[in-house]
Amino acid sequence: MASPSPQTSLSPTPSSSQATPSSSRPSLSAPSLHARSRSASPSSSDRLFTPFKEMISGGEGSRSLGVASAGLGALRDVLEAVDTLPFVKYLASVGVQLLQYVIEMQITNDMFKNLAMRAKDVIVAVARSCDGLQSLAFQLESDLRQLTSTMDSILAFAAEKASRGTLRKLWNKSEDVAMVKALDIQLTHSFNIFQIQSDVVTRRQQELMITQLANLTASPPLSPPRTEPGRDVDRPSSIKEGIYLIRNVASKKVLEIEDFKPFGHVLAVHAFMVPYSESPSQAQLWLIQKSANKDLEFTIHSLATGYALNIVYNSDREGAKVGGYPWEPGQGNGIWSFWGAGLGESSDYCTIRSTGLPTVLDGVCPRTTNAQCNDLHATRIADAGSSVSQQWRLIPVSFSPSPSSSLHATPNTVSPFPRRQLMLQNVQTGLFATRTETLEGPNVVLSTSSPTNSTWSFLYIDTIRRDRFAILSCVARPFTVDHWGGQYINLARYRPENPYHKWIAIPRDGAFLLKNNITDALLAARSGVVDTLSLSARDNPACHWRLIDATTNEHIRILYDSALSIVPPELAGPSRAPSQHLPVSTSPTLRTGDASPELGRALLNNFKREHATIRTMLEEGYQGIVYAPRVISGWRKGEVRSVRIEDDDSEFKWSSKKFEPCS
Repeated sequence: MASPSPQTSLSPTPSSSQATPSSSRPSLSAPSLHARSRSASPSSSDRLFTPFKEMISGGEGSRSLGVASAGLGALRDVLEAVDTLPFVKYLASVGVQLLQYVIEMQITNDMFKNLAMRAKDVIVAVARSCDGLQSLAFQLESDLRQLTSTMDSILAFAAEKASRGTLRKLWNKSEDVAMVKALDIQLTHSFNIFQIQSDVVTRRQQELMITQLANLTASPPLSPPRTEPGRDVDRPSSIKEGIYLIRNVASKKVLEIEDFKPFGHVLAVHAFMVPYSESPSQAQLWLIQKSANKDLEFTIHSLATGYALNIVYNSDREGAKVGGYPWEPGQGNGIWSFWGAGLGESSDYCTIRSTGLPTVLDGVCPRTTNAQCNDLHATRIADAGSSVSQQWRLIPVSFSPSPSSSLHATPNTVSPFPRRQLMLQNVQTGLFATRTETLEGPNVVLSTSSPTNSTWSFLYIDTIRRDRFAILSCVARPFTVDHWGGQYINLARYRPENPYHKWIAIPRDGAFLLKNNITDALLAARSGVVDTLSLSARDNPACHWRLIDATTNEHIRILYDSALSIVPPELAGPSRAPSQHLPVSTSPTLRTGDASPELGRALLNNFKREHATIRTMLEEGYQGIVYAPRVISGWRKGEVRSVRIEDDDSEFKWSSKKFEPCS
């Protein structure tokens, strides 16, 4: 068999992020910003504002660049609000002009488009921060001077770029890349300065409020979120499995993971609290699914990296850091329960508690002198009840539909549960892997199609050298395929953390080899049962398995975790209605509301790099693809190509910090 070729990348996908070959993380360094002459920012009293409709009408690109056009809508709300402060309106008008350049120049694969969208996000975040603070207008305008200057620099660069001819655009390409990176760093730095200065103002306000409350003779206690009589509060609740944003009640920030997936070794990564955005990044999306088939215990996985939320160092100290770590579901510090904490207008509040340690997730650093710490922490559960910073709201991006809604699903609907059901067809025999009713000994046989016992799914576990999966039986209480003691194939337990239950998928000519993680044996057909053969049999078709969609009988060429990795809509198969045989939970259910169409579209947009890579591979003749978080591997004529999806923005977001508890 021809040896795999060195890992290479496909042609760049249309995104500000790039699909890059396997390599180390990119450097954070950027060239210094070249001095550019520009006029000083006008004062708030001299600025004139063009009506929003005049700014956006007539642009040819407005019909083709939906992302930029959607960004204009957010800025429109800022410009048209009667109580928006003048200097904030000026920033919004700059943001509109930047997006206008993106639309008019038809920029679809340029770092400048990403910079313009980040500038828009910053402007919207600033506008929300300044909302209702007219009494502090003078102080806020002073705090925003550096950010305003940075926006003027970005606008000047955009105007100069738009005025160039074609040849000059080519000559200046490398200089433009350096300039955009430098402006991106300057934008982040300016926004951080504004945050620091505004935090000082907030603390002054808090001190004033505390003083006023202390002078009152009968001040009522601050009330927690309201509750309704008869609702279950402060007890574990069941939730719908699905994809969520996790938003803190106190700070209104959302949970985000450090967007870095280590290869070849195990490494914890940080989890942070970041401002909420209407267009959440992939690193802010979390898959919440049941652990070991238990109704009230869950794991929380990042869609970006596949890592599970985990208390670092297994520490129960006050202020322990919570980060991302390869999934080890046998450990209690990676398993969580959701406790009702109160009732909001459209959804319930909850606390998120570790099942292995007496701690609860906290969105605020417990060290009061460390105001700039944005890490996610776990603090000890207090007898007096949860604080507001320990309360969370789960915002659904997508979850399992009801049977009626699944019939009317649109192409933008993403429903990770129930998982996509597949049949494993052996290439040599044409028969299907089928479960038997016995629990002891070899209990997976080969047979003709059996709708009830021949359906399987894949569960992503982690990566060491290669990405590893568990093979799930598609029943109400699924088991995982086990190479029991290295002797035979057995299906009687749910143990995805067990190395004998982990399998490495290797694409081959439209089918897949499934290699056991610990024994290196290949899943194979032998004498009417599913057994194993040694690695030397890798060219034997008895070791090759096709994936067949159990609903359509279509040959599926992509192996992936259908709950964690989102495939292009045209490859996702038909909408899946929940099984009628699922056990009904008697536990209270946490109310999360409905997933909005806007967030559903944002979810699909977050995977556009992966989708472009998969489509390109299929168009170029790759006949088998393994799709894991941040890695896509394809096979074509003896060649295996692996593409890593890396976000160049990630290097601007996080700094290296320690994992020691903040206590």
